[in-house]
Amino acid sequence: MDDLAFMVLATPIFFPTAMQLGYDPIWFGILICVTLMIGGLIPPVAIYVFILGNITGIPFKRSTGGSSPSFRPLSWL
Repeated sequence: MDDLAFMVLATPIFFPTAMQLGYDPIWFGILICVTLMIGGLIPPVAIYVFILGNITGIPFKRSTGGSSPSFRPLSWL
């Protein structure tokens, strides 16, 4: 789900609850934005990583650290 669509759908649901619990509306907005950014960066969704890969041409596995040059499998196990 797109970030803007999630904000439009989830904010009216969670906002009254956050206000009753005593949260500041500014900090609630920051919390929603940071949560959406983390969700967009971390697999399995990782939409921002896919966008970055299409722009730069870097494969998904390399951009997430799966095949970094310093990675050495434990062949001695």
